[in-house]
Amino acid sequence: MEILNKMEGFFDFKDFIVRILKRWRLIVVVAVIFTIALGGIKYVTGISNIGTETSEENDNNSTQSEIQNIKKSIKMLNKGVTRWDEYYSKSKLMHIDSYNAKYYSLVFNISMTGNPYYSDASTAASNCKQNIENGSYFESVSEKTGVSVEDLKDLVLVNVGQSSVEIRGYKYDDLDLQGAIDQLYSIVVTDMEQRYPEKYQYEKMSSTEFTGKDEILIAKQDTIIANGERYISELSSRQRVLAEMEEQTPVVETTTSSVISNTVKYAVVGCVGGIVVAIILGLVLDLLNKTLSDERELKNEYGVKCLAGSNILPKKKNRIDRWIESIRCTKTPLEPEKWAEYVATRISQENMDSRSVLLTGCGVNIVEEKKLLLLKDYLKKKNINLILANSVISDASALTQGENVKNVILAERVGVSEVVLINEEIEIIKGMDKNLVGFVLV
Repeated sequence: MEILNKMEGFFDFKDFIVRILKRWRLIVVVAVIFTIALGGIKYVTGISNIGTETSEENDNNSTQSEIQNIKKSIKMLNKGVTRWDEYYSKSKLMHIDSYNAKYYSLVFNISMTGNPYYSDASTAASNCKQNIENGSYFESVSEKTGVSVEDLKDLVLVNVGQSSVEIRGYKYDDLDLQGAIDQLYSIVVTDMEQRYPEKYQYEKMSSTEFTGKDEILIAKQDTIIANGERYISELSSRQRVLAEMEEQTPVVETTTSSVISNTVKYAVVGCVGGIVVAIILGLVLDLLNKTLSDERELKNEYGVKCLAGSNILPKKKNRIDRWIESIRCTKTPLEPEKWAEYVATRISQENMDSRSVLLTGCGVNIVEEKKLLLLKDYLKKKNINLILANSVISDASALTQGENVKNVILAERVGVSEVVLINEEIEIIKGMDKNLVGFVLV
């Protein structure tokens, strides 16, 4: 779940770019290594061959091997184009006017029984989508409704929200899938209840008929058409390469200029390859990272209010890091005194039942953090008693100090506070029936 939550951030383009650029040191190091490795190997092997002619027989064998590989790829692409043509010609979905589409939509919600604060219902929703799209239930639906399995596979689309599932059945000519969708919903729920007895609750939210422009269908049709065009374009490209390679190529002697030229080419390829490898490695490391990446994880995942985010924390010392930060948000860094005054003002504006607040968190030495001590003084001037305590997970005194305090604020640090521990803190705070006012980044 932690990795899935982090993956949601990748779909934001700006955030995706920032995640890549933050690993610029890794990218530079790997790119340099790959450049030196490929360029160096090509240079050494090229220099050792200067003065000798390339064997015509070996060259022909190599060329023939490449030609055979290209022919195999052309054969596979031809099969792909044929399959795409057959699908397009037979598919009812591809011949529906997406700007005047008619469909029946049934939406149901999945929740986890007995735990209001944590739920893996989104996983269950994804499982439902996968099982439906795999056709696991279509034979049963077909037997009960008379709609063919092929039509169900073609005309049924599934969309998944956080913990909700929407099943759409598109109308084509006189073929109406309303009954089939209702039956499919019943079968899905029955199957899930058998697989996970008493674990989830299923609630039918809505069932509606729609006529008009359908953005989801437009995107679906566009994607399928684009896939076909890609097959055709790639096939045409491979056929051109094959025609060129089948022409006789003269044998070229190895010279110093050709060695340098090839070295540069391989160095460029190595550099590009190194950058790609570094980006992939960086993204994997980011996904596996267990610490808090920014305030949005707390706001979006747990719905906790941000009282002081990273935008008012001090800027990075390195110019490149400062530039990367500026892509995500505009920095207005505050000195400790100003920071404490600002946060104190934010806290005093919150609607709290009492004038006492417990400030706790993991990844930060709460009781010795200079800014938090200043914050305590500023809140005292506003008649708010701030109690500083280390994490409620590891420090028993924090629980004792917070017994008679209704309001709690979390203090966390990006890149230090672990997401799993933050989750435990929130569960403990809610379990103690406390008012979680918000969080501050320090």
